[in-house]
Amino acid sequence: MEPRKTSVLPGFFVWMTLQPGGHAWSSWGVRQHCSGFGTLCLPETGFCNVEALLSCRAVIKTKRWRVDLAGAARHRRMSEKQNTLSGGLQRAALVSITAGLLALPSAAGAAAFSMQAGYGRDNRHGVEKYEVAARWDEIVQWQLSSRLALALDGEVNLANWRALSSRPSSQLTEFGVSPIFRLSYAGEYATPFVEASVGLRVLSHTEIAGGHRMGSAFQFSDMIGVGIAFGKAQRLTIGYRYQHLSNAGIQDPNPGTDFSMGYVRYRF
Repeated sequence: MEPRKTSVLPGFFVWMTLQPGGHAWSSWGVRQHCSGFGTLCLPETGFCNVEALLSCRAVIKTKRWRVDLAGAARHRRMSEKQNTLSGGLQRAALVSITAGLLALPSAAGAAAFSMQAGYGRDNRHGVEKYEVAARWDEIVQWQLSSRLALALDGEVNLANWRALSSRPSSQLTEFGVSPIFRLSYAGEYATPFVEASVGLRVLSHTEIAGGHRMGSAFQFSDMIGVGIAFGKAQRLTIGYRYQHLSNAGIQDPNPGTDFSMGYVRYRF
C-alpha cells in the first residue's frame, strides 16, 4: 500500500499539525530525532510521508517524557537532600542548646545570677516579642584596668513572638542560648557597658505575620547592645539591644528578622 502523502512547500519546515503541544518542528529537529524513519519529506517533489511523520511524533513525545521524568527525579533528590540538611541542622541546634543549658550552671560556679525581661519589635515584618532570660554574669572576667573589665556572660532565653497585624495574632516560641562578651567601665554609682553575642535559636514555627516565612526553625542570633548597671553591687540594669536572627543562608527563604529591644535585669 502506497504511503499517504501531503503537499508542502519545498524547503519549508514541518509545522503545527503534527507537533505535540502546538509548536513547530524544524527540519533539523525532525532529522535529529527521527533519523531511523528514512526520508520524511522530499523537497524536490513537495510531498511528505505522513506515516513516517506520525511515527516520528511518537518518538519525540516518548523522548520528551523521559527527559521530564529524569528532571523530576533530579528535583526530588535535591529536595530530599535539602530536607535532610535542614533536619540535621535543627537536631544539631537542639543538641547544642541542651548542652549549653546543662553546662552553664557548672561553668558559672560562683558567677552572679540574674533574671531579665525584655520587649522587642521588628517593624519591617510587623513582629513583636516578649522575652525572659536567665543570666550568669562574669563566668570569666579579665580585669583590663582598675575600672575597665571584659567579661564572658551566659544567657538562656525564652521568647514569644506575636504578629502585629494579624487578628487573631499568630504566634511562635523562641528558645535560645548565647555566650555574651561585655566590656564595662565601673563607676561609683553606675557602670556603663557594651555587649555583643552570637547565639543559637530554635523556633517552634517557621512562619508568622501572614507571610514572614523562614526557611528553617534553626536560627543564628547576632546581637550588639549598650546598658547601664546601677549601684555598687550593680543589681539593677537597663539596656538596649539590636538583634538579628537568620539561618545564614543555609536554607531559603532567609529574610532575616531584626529586633530593637529594651530590657531590665535584676541581679540576685
